Amino acid sequence: MIPWIKAANVPAEEHVAWLMELLEGADKKPGKWEMAVNNDRDRISIVQLRGNISLQSQLDRLVPTDDLQTWAKLIDRAADPVVAIMAPPNPSHRQFRRVLAKAIVNGQIKNTENGTLVFTLSTGEELNIGNNFEKAMAAIHHNWPELVFVESTFGRNLVVDEEKVNSQIKQLETILESASAPLRKLIDATAIKECQIQTELLLPRLRRIRKAIQKRILQ
Repeated sequence: MIPWIKAANVPAEEHVAWLMELLEGADKKPGKWEMAVNNDRDRISIVQLRGNISLQSQLDRLVPTDDLQTWAKLIDRAADPVVAIMAPPNPSHRQFRRVLAKAIVNGQIKNTENGTLVFTLSTGEELNIGNNFEKAMAAIHHNWPELVFVESTFGRNLVVDEEKVNSQIKQLETILESASAPLRKLIDATAIKECQIQTELLLPRLRRIRKAIQKRILQ
């Protein structure tokens, strides 16, 4: 049986019996009508809510797709284009690799002498993230504030020095081709390509921000 919540508000106590009889005669769904007096002489409110409805399909429709078309729309309309396309709190492997690629471009992930990798936190402290993708996942995948810091730093660097960022992204391809580079275990060709695409989409907006900042400084 489908559960129903059925409620009505009436202007005064004297209207309860009348409306209850009317609703019970017209509505044959299971469930008892609940009545309340709202002291509003101009309004009768009637509400029915159906239970046992899965909201997951509706929620799934609200989650934007993670692709070029969606990035372009978000960047074009969002107040903060960098925030609009950053990785979600529980990023997929693909999204997490993209964040790691940006962290490398930012200089936040580096090799150590013993062959492990360290990630520079927003506090300036260094966190050991192992020497492969799985260990990096275990170390920082669920630390969303640090992923946000990577994304925002990447956007800030594009405003400050886009040529340097583009040069660093191209160097990722060299890292990927080097079998001896520990960093290659963190990223793949898709992560590099998506960094390039997002950079190209962001730059028109971020260049306008740069010009606005420069104009403000000169005033």
